[in-house]
Amino acid sequence: MNKFYNNRRQPERSEKAVEPMQNKMFGMPGGIMETYSYPAPVMDHVIYIDDLEDLQDHLSRLQLIRMLQPDDSIRIIINSPGGCVNIAMAYLQAMRESQGHVVTHAEGMVCSAGTILWLGSKERTLSPNCEFMFHNYQGGTFGDGANMHDQVTFFKRHFDRLIDKMYTGVLTEEEIAKIKGGGQVWLNEEDMAERTGAIILNEENIARIQAGQQALPFNKDRGVLGEEGLPEVHQCNSMEELVKAIHEAKAKDREEDHPKDVYLNLLMDDGRNFKLSVATLSEEELKDFTVAELREILVQLHDALTGEKIEVKDNNRGRLVKKIIKAGKDLHDKLLG
Repeated sequence: MNKFYNNRRQPERSEKAVEPMQNKMFGMPGGIMETYSYPAPVMDHVIYIDDLEDLQDHLSRLQLIRMLQPDDSIRIIINSPGGCVNIAMAYLQAMRESQGHVVTHAEGMVCSAGTILWLGSKERTLSPNCEFMFHNYQGGTFGDGANMHDQVTFFKRHFDRLIDKMYTGVLTEEEIAKIKGGGQVWLNEEDMAERTGAIILNEENIARIQAGQQALPFNKDRGVLGEEGLPEVHQCNSMEELVKAIHEAKAKDREEDHPKDVYLNLLMDDGRNFKLSVATLSEEELKDFTVAELREILVQLHDALTGEKIEVKDNNRGRLVKKIIKAGKDLHDKLLG
């Protein structure tokens, strides 16, 4: 479970089994790559992908991804109208086999097979104003009539399965049905950030990352650990920020500007996002979390309440839920009581 974008600390450099490849498609080669400083965690390798038409153009990039060592990292920047699904699937398999830290980044347009590639990594980022287009497969066949019928029948079954596997949880059932029926679904970066938990690298997040702070996940309600009741909901990345914001709000003359609640925004590994009022946590709100997730929630609440990290080993759901509810109320009383 991740509360915030993982500004992962890079391990100390060791002798690499793979040297950066001297290929303009990988950005800046050699020693320059070691100091590459895009406003994101520093990456050992950066590759750019536009069209997905000719597999030969992608072989060296696929091999680089596969050969990454555990302390290597790579950023795959996608700005693509799409292309061959089989090439996108080759990238997905390379990412599965890779031992490195892989981040996919959407820039400009990410359409058709490009959406499969972007969704294929566990960590994703977005550029402001980028666009996504999802649709059904396109293609054709020729030859013996019976064979063509078999091929078309297989394609329909195969791509329906692929659409379900790749897009369920990102697109709605209605959107998936629209795609399978031959329509298109267009989404912008805010839509995708809200649905997947990906980080938007806007000016605010770039400034935070460059200052060594955590990037903020997209939230229409603007509440991570934040307080509601101000002219706008404040999003705070740390307890220190939150306490300062509450203190400043309480100092205002108008009572309607005073904070009324504190929220804990939980960003799960699978992209689900939960905004929970710490004052009114209930068994109903917590019923869909696994025991492991409940333990992590309790760790986060205890850390916010006391500033101390604890190890929670309790596997009893009932006890964990009761402890979480109590910790939430204690945190609310401490901050706003």
